[in-house]
Amino acid sequence: MKYEFKLLTSVILLIIFPCFSLVGFALQSLGDQKLIIEKKIEESYTALVSTARKQILDKIISKVKKIEETLQNEENISTSKFLEPLSDSLFEKVYVVDKNYNIIYPQERPIDVHIENVYMLMEDHHIFENAYFQEFQIKNYETAIIEYKNIIANIQDKKIDTMGQALASIARCQLYLQQEDKALETYQSIVNLYRDSTSARELRFLLEIKLQILEIYKKNKKWNLYYRNILDILKYILFNEFRFKKVQYYYYIEKIQKELQKLEHEENLSLIEKENFLKYKESILEEHSKIEQQEKEIQEIQKYVLPTLQREKENSGYIPYEIRNIQYLIYYCKTPIGYVLYNIDLDYCLKDIIAPTVHEQDMGPDIRLSLLSNNGISLLIKPDARFYSVVSQPLQPIFPFWHMVLYLKNIRSLEDLSRYRSELYLTGLIVLISFLLLGVYIIIYTYVREMKNVRFKSTFVGNITHELKTPLTAIKIFVETLQMERTQSRSEQRECLQIIAAESERLSRLIDQILSFAKMEQKKRTFHFHPCKIEEWIEEIIQDFQNQIPAKANCKITFQKQDNLPEIYIDQESIREAWMNLLSNAYKYNDKQEKHIDIQIYCHKEDEIALSIKDNGIGIPRNELHRIFKKFYRVENRDTLRIEGTGLGLFLVESIVKAHKGNIKVQSKFQQGSEFTLYLPIQQKI
Repeated sequence: MKYEFKLLTSVILLIIFPCFSLVGFALQSLGDQKLIIEKKIEESYTALVSTARKQILDKIISKVKKIEETLQNEENISTSKFLEPLSDSLFEKVYVVDKNYNIIYPQERPIDVHIENVYMLMEDHHIFENAYFQEFQIKNYETAIIEYKNIIANIQDKKIDTMGQALASIARCQLYLQQEDKALETYQSIVNLYRDSTSARELRFLLEIKLQILEIYKKNKKWNLYYRNILDILKYILFNEFRFKKVQYYYYIEKIQKELQKLEHEENLSLIEKENFLKYKESILEEHSKIEQQEKEIQEIQKYVLPTLQREKENSGYIPYEIRNIQYLIYYCKTPIGYVLYNIDLDYCLKDIIAPTVHEQDMGPDIRLSLLSNNGISLLIKPDARFYSVVSQPLQPIFPFWHMVLYLKNIRSLEDLSRYRSELYLTGLIVLISFLLLGVYIIIYTYVREMKNVRFKSTFVGNITHELKTPLTAIKIFVETLQMERTQSRSEQRECLQIIAAESERLSRLIDQILSFAKMEQKKRTFHFHPCKIEEWIEEIIQDFQNQIPAKANCKITFQKQDNLPEIYIDQESIREAWMNLLSNAYKYNDKQEKHIDIQIYCHKEDEIALSIKDNGIGIPRNELHRIFKKFYRVENRDTLRIEGTGLGLFLVESIVKAHKGNIKVQSKFQQGSEFTLYLPIQQKI
């Protein structure tokens, strides 16, 4: 208790008193803090703008960081790697710059793309060695054709790539032998073979074969066939655009365009054929215009962006530029091959990132948050004369040409807001302190309770140790007395044996009590309920108890029972344990020369039996009554200090009674005695 008082005093001095002092100072300063609060309000406006600004920049930066992580960790940058970010709506276009600050993508020669030769390398290229020797070394084309045909005949699993290479080689040899008709047939076999192909490599191979066929028609001036095939090739290219890499697509488009330009002036074409030609020519021109637009954009990048990039020489950053009053923004990232530049879509930033972020801010009806360009144009809200600018911050480093601006409706709203903030500040302070005090109370309460539990457990361990040691010591002494034959008569031996038996019984009861407590704590104790004549069972328990107390003890036990008591469902062993604990307490906690224990059994209600045990002992102080059923708890005063105990008896009694769905009540007067009454249900089968 002394320690708890010190703890409470420390808390009051160190926490509670400063809290109330803080409240006092706050109340004292609120009257003359208007200017300070207004300044803080302005700071809050600045913080609001800063928060919105940070959220916007973070959303953009999180996207570009992914680009840095992808590209900077790649030794060999591929087109797929730097094109991947274009799936994000934030980025419109991409440009690749080498270490010499030359744009190498998008142009005809990107860094990872080349136009494959029509004759592709196969995994089983070794089977072509003899055929290649006949064709390229000896130039014996007839024998080479035979070798290629043997390869086709012996191909396992009919690999399409190997068959395609072999057929293309046969057609090549047939052209060397000027067997153009046979070559056309062979090429047509390849077209039929690859008709259902979907992979980009096979499609490009088939396209090269079609171009070879076109060359044969062109050489022999078979214009009708040439025309039909060139349109077929054009449709083939346009239809499969998505399967080609851009550079490859533009390569073939340019090639067909040149052929069409020659075809436009061919006199052997019919009118319908020329109309069809013009229709497809528009498609070609449209594609060509895309190429021209791309070239224009590349020139602009070279003029406005690359000089800045050469000066900056940073790993990553942003380059804004303006053309014809139109603003552009480039994000660049250094890679092992140079730089990759991404054109950021400003419309997307404005509509899908900035505007939603601004709308998410809780600003109230008199506050507006908008975006201003360098020329003073509001990009989010319409100008309103009632509002005036309070805070402005540039969207650096990403959007240097835009400013986040907070507008306030009028000066009155600022004053109202100042007063509101003052009241809110005070209320919040009071609530905070209230919670603080509540927290302190909970901490103190919990700490004191835990300290008590620790003290109870410590006392319990000490009591148990003493309780176990006492009978063991007595048993040891009297066993040694018998062993050393210190007794002089058989009556003395009998007395020693009686003491050993009594102490053994006491030790056994103590151990049973501890085991019972352990089972209760672990919720492993089971109860078996059977019908029982409770008065007969109590009589047996009383008799057993009388046999255990010394014969010389002046203890008078009276037993009164109501007639015709009904049977009651109980667990006999547990009720015996509870009743023995109560009898033991009535006997132990009694310092009278003549001890009285009065026992009564009667029907309390129609469905309930009451078991009462009353003594004339030392009693229990009123302020201790609510704690006597707690585990490890013992009343500590000069009357109980000399009495041995564990602090578990009444806890077990209450637990047993509750297991029977009953209850226990106690009445006590200090130095006059106590009465414990157990109320158990009668015919409720548990």
